[in-house]
Amino acid sequence: MEKWIQKVNNYKDLLSINNVNINLIMSSSKTSIKFDQAQETYILILNESGKDYDIIHELGHVHLTKKTGCLILSSPPVIEGIDDNILGILDHLINNIVNFKVSRIDDLYPLYREFFLKAVQQRYAFSSILEELAFHIWMQIESIFILKPSDKNLELMKYMAIHNQLLKQKSSFSQSKYEELLLNVSSFNQVKYSDELEDIINYLSTITHLICSACEYQNENYIDMQMDLIFSNCY
Repeated sequence: MEKWIQKVNNYKDLLSINNVNINLIMSSSKTSIKFDQAQETYILILNESGKDYDIIHELGHVHLTKKTGCLILSSPPVIEGIDDNILGILDHLINNIVNFKVSRIDDLYPLYREFFLKAVQQRYAFSSILEELAFHIWMQIESIFILKPSDKNLELMKYMAIHNQLLKQKSSFSQSKYEELLLNVSSFNQVKYSDELEDIINYLSTITHLICSACEYQNENYIDMQMDLIFSNCY
């Protein structure tokens, strides 16, 4: 356990979250983090067989919460009535922001690069077109706006082309709305440097609306209601 504590403390130092209380629990489940309201501390669940970047990414969520003051960005809300599909979309979009901020730290970028290049090479099973499109947009943002130009090699382009082709074969979403979505993801360039909560939530809301619209999932009023519910404790 001592080596894990030392490793976590090192990454906390790099992310400037030394003053945040984080308890460690070893587990066979996926590395994750959550805030324990009763103990007023974070619980970092560590998988011994996991990668260092798994730890870094979870601590990156804490870093984002510290910058914005919004707990939801590091610990999923447990609120009655929240749509898990909307929460899943937001998880991907928030992960983009976390990965950008973490990867700007020179000592951490190589670990981020290794994580993403391996993720692109995997084949995934999705329960719905909504889930697949949300993942696809996550991957597009990572490859276009976060990965350094020097790492965008032919092998990466090959795997991205495969993912693109698999998505295009689906007939259950609007191609024209998908193209509109791709145009709007460039707004990530404005929000990635921001620590202003309003900027971040506006971005998350815009892209979530477009993903849902492309898949004809619910309506605008429903999405707005979900956003208000999910981020109700952040204002």
